[in-house]
Amino acid sequence: MLNVRSIRRLQTVCNLSSRLKPIFQLRQFVLAAVLMLIVSSGWSAANGQQVQSVPVTKCGTVLSAPGSYALSQSLKTLSPTQDCIQISSPGVLFLLGNYNLSGPSSKVGTTVGIHVLSAASGVRIQGGSSTVQNFGKGIVIEASGVSLINLNVAGNVAQGVLVNNASNVLIQNVTSAGNGAAGLELAQSTGVIVSSELSALQQNGTYGLWVHSSSNNQFLDVNANQNSRGGIYVGETDDDKDAQPDSYTNAGVAPSQHNVFLGGDTVVNTGDGIRIGAGDTLNVVVGVASQENTGTDAVDGNGNCTSNTWSANIFGTKNPSCLQ
Repeated sequence: MLNVRSIRRLQTVCNLSSRLKPIFQLRQFVLAAVLMLIVSSGWSAANGQQVQSVPVTKCGTVLSAPGSYALSQSLKTLSPTQDCIQISSPGVLFLLGNYNLSGPSSKVGTTVGIHVLSAASGVRIQGGSSTVQNFGKGIVIEASGVSLINLNVAGNVAQGVLVNNASNVLIQNVTSAGNGAAGLELAQSTGVIVSSELSALQQNGTYGLWVHSSSNNQFLDVNANQNSRGGIYVGETDDDKDAQPDSYTNAGVAPSQHNVFLGGDTVVNTGDGIRIGAGDTLNVVVGVASQENTGTDAVDGNGNCTSNTWSANIFGTKNPSCLQ
């Protein structure tokens, strides 16, 4: 049964549906194009032939040659420092099926559940009902052309998913919850598409989504709820305090620009719902519902409504007041 809060949100969204129709048509076009790209990249078996996968049977495995690999069982490691699965080769397809990867602890350790190294371009990682849990970091992506599909990432010491100095990454239907730092963090990355219609970034120790020094990324239907420091934060410092625009040049840190947030919600976060820091400009926020956060539901640290584009959103509170 729907509660009063759910009914109010549903009514508000319905009232905006006619305004958002062209936007969501664009979203469907983008997703269709991405899926076509994946298929054309050769991950679908040609002529109905099934690809034989190499079984992965233990943590500490390095996938160092192109090909298809698959978990044959759930894996657990007791090492606090050794990555469970490293991918060092381009052209790897890694299938988790419905098996899990588990680290030694949700409290301490630096190990990574799945670590895609910088040389491993064109990798696809796909789960079913799989969970990557209890590592230092759940998944780290440092390469270009990586796809991460249908996974749960939970209870890791730091980030659930970290995309670091990477480009052209697709993250689709990935839930990242209960991690010690951000559910999803983008650092110095570009061309990332996140589509989360069936998933959420929730109950993480800092932000649901943190974007810093990263530009030209797209976030479609991202739900960032019940996080400890904020829902979505676009900013270069890790303390959620706005830097002055000229500090980017002085510190040698690049701003985050030309990022698009389309649909989704940021609800019941401790801190702000969605915040764009000072000096981070030319970003677009459309059709996002941000309500019932303990801070301000929407903040543009540039102090105006022209540095970034805000349109057709649902905000309970906002700063400045001209945000739409």
